[in-house]
Amino acid sequence: MRRTAILPGALLACWFATSLACGADRAKVILDATNVQGGLVVHLGSGDGTLTIALRISDRYVVHGLDTEQENVRRARQYIQSRGLYGPVTAERFDGVHLPYTDGLVNLLVVEQAGRVSREEMLRVLVPGGMIYMKEGDDWR
Repeated sequence: MRRTAILPGALLACWFATSLACGADRAKVILDATNVQGGLVVHLGSGDGTLTIALRISDRYVVHGLDTEQENVRRARQYIQSRGLYGPVTAERFDGVHLPYTDGLVNLLVVEQAGRVSREEMLRVLVPGGMIYMKEGDDWR
């Protein structure tokens, strides 16, 4: 059963900030809303990597950021390396359509920018009981 959660209004403004503390607040909201307790977390539309890093709240999580823009991936990798987290947190460019995972591998898919990735493609990569936390308009569900 998939649950829907809306990002609380108090944190909506924080969602657009780039500070590490704000990233941690956003990650906590996402992980609390989805109740994912570990495994592979994918951040689709990872941008500069701030939220990507913040989603790794413990050693139980491996986080992979995906973005279609090479410059975003370069910045994210640089940021991840500067925090000493490259390995358990990574960033990669992808084609914007196909998620680079086998079926049933991803525990949590955080989607800031879905681009041309279909809902079916997102569901394909989720483990049974996996969650998608997606931006829809101004809300997160």
